[in-house]
This record gives sequence, C-alpha cells and structure tokens, in this order.
Amino acid sequence: MKMFVAALVFLSIFCLAAFQPTAHSAAVSANMDIGVVVDSSCAITTTSVSFPSYEPMGTNATAPDDSTGGSVTVTCTTGTSGHITIGHGNNWTGSQARMVNGTASTYLPYALYQDSSHSVVWDSITGMTISAASDGTPRMFTVYGRIPAGQNVVGGAYADTVSVAMNF
Repeated sequence: MKMFVAALVFLSIFCLAAFQPTAHSAAVSANMDIGVVVDSSCAITTTSVSFPSYEPMGTNATAPDDSTGGSVTVTCTTGTSGHITIGHGNNWTGSQARMVNGTASTYLPYALYQDSSHSVVWDSITGMTISAASDGTPRMFTVYGRIPAGQNVVGGAYADTVSVAMNF
C-alpha cells in the first residue's frame, strides 16, 4: 500500500508538472505615419531712406540729391523665392512719387532705385525678383533714392510713406 500511495503521489506530481499551462508571449505591431506641411513664409523689415539737405539754389540747382540709402530685409523659409515691390507712396501723381511739405502743401519729386547708379527703378511695377534662400537667413537689399536737380520748392521738411511688399 505504501508503494501504491508513493506511486500515486509520483503520478500526481508528474501529471501536474506535465500539464501545467505554459506562458505564451505574443507581439503585434502597426506602423504610424507622421507628417506636417511646412508653409512657405517670409517676414519683411525696412529702414528709412534718408536724404541730406536739399539745396535748390545751391548744389541741387544742377545736381540731383542722392540718398544715403535705406534697406529692405527679407527673411524667408528655406527655398522660398519671391518678388519685392515698393508702392508709389501717399503723394503719387501721374508717374511721379512725391514727398509733401505738410505745412505748405508743396511737393518734392523723388524716385527709388535698386542700384547705386540710379538706373533700375524700384516700384510696384518693376519690383525685384529674389532667388530662393538656401538657409533661411535674413537678406538685405539697399534702396537708393534720388531727388532730381532744379526743384525750387518751399523750404521745410518733406516726407512720404511707401509700402513694401513681397509676393512669394
């Protein structure tokens, strides 16, 4: 009987061990798409175009008055190219940009240029096409101004405001 009990205990332990549930590991996976659309964009800043004093009875009776130059600085996303234009100003008439003397309501004609030799006008028609920026760093472009010689106008301060735009 002792043998029978021992055999029965052995058989029970063997069966429990043999039929013990085994742990199964399983894994599943899926792909997740990640995306974004980067918009082309630009920011634009300007510095004023400044002229030295205009002397209609002196130096500027026969020589134009050239500005010390202003600037347009454009910062765009990498690879963005565009076209910069400068508006006609608040006192435009016919085909001439003009500064106004606010107290006397008199006008002093001027023009803006892309080059220091004053041969390429910079306005809302001509504009300046710029190539794509390779790294998104700011790019500065000088604006050259000129007041024609021989403008005998009332003394005082003259000013105008133009809008600068970039289409990209």
